[in-house]
Amino acid sequence: MWGRLERQLAVEREQLRRLVETHRSLLEQCAVRAPSPIELSAVEGIEAEVDTGPKRAARLRQAILKRAFEGSLVPQDPNDGPAGVLLERIRGERQAHAPVPRRPRRGYTQDGEPLGRP
Repeated sequence: MWGRLERQLAVEREQLRRLVETHRSLLEQCAVRAPSPIELSAVEGIEAEVDTGPKRAARLRQAILKRAFEGSLVPQDPNDGPAGVLLERIRGERQAHAPVPRRPRRGYTQDGEPLGRP
């Protein structure tokens, strides 16, 4: 009688183990589900923004440069002279304050001998 009861318990234990595995599999399937249509549309919207972002930035950069060269980004002072005159003045100031160029140093070998001498 005990042998039969032990076999029955072993069978029930095996059935219980299979049942737990089946339910675990269903839980995992629920956790890894397909995205909803709302989620998909949100992802598509974000993808569209990512695709158009660099193009929009390039157009904006070109528009800013165009307006900068037209002089319409900031109010212009009518008392300012032409840009060419200003650039010449800046060049002259740079040349007046430029450091005197020094003679280039001669290098030395690892032995301490000057380079360029035979």
